[in-house]
Amino acid sequence: MASGCILGSCPVCDDLIWEDEWDMTTDGKMVHEQCLLTAEFNKERTDLVVEL
Repeated sequence: MASGCILGSCPVCDDLIWEDEWDMTTDGKMVHEQCLLTAEFNKERTDLVVEL
């Protein structure tokens, strides 16, 4: 379960990003760690994350 403060909204899934569940894309965008991991295995998501 997430805890801490809310850092923003994930541009991949549009859900809130909590301080203990985030990661950075190569261009400095904050996304959920799980969204970034999913993107590595899914070409469509990878393109979406790279374009953010």
